[in-house]
Amino acid sequence: MKNRVNVHQLGLVVGFFAAIIHLIWVFLVWGGVAQQFLNWALGLHMIANRFTVATFGWGTAIYLLIIVFVFGYIFGAILGWIYNRVCQGGRRR
Repeated sequence: MKNRVNVHQLGLVVGFFAAIIHLIWVFLVWGGVAQQFLNWALGLHMIANRFTVATFGWGTAIYLLIIVFVFGYIFGAILGWIYNRVCQGGRRR
C-alpha cells in the first residue's frame, strides 16, 4: 500500500495553511490596510468592490482562525480519504 496519504496529516497541513492565509488577513485588518488591499485585489479581477471592511476585533479574529482551521482540516482529511480510495494509493493487492 505505497503512496497512501496520511489523512490526519493532510488535514493538519491544509488546516494550518488556511489559518495562516487568514492570519495574514487578520493582520491586514488590524493594521488598517485591508480595505485598500481588497479594493486592489478585486480591481485586478475587474470587480467593483461594494464591501467595507469592518472594525477589528480580537474575538472575531480568533474565532475566524479557529473556524478556518477546523474546516481546512476537514477538507484536507476528506481530500486524503478520497485520494486513498480513488487513486493508486488506495488499491489493495
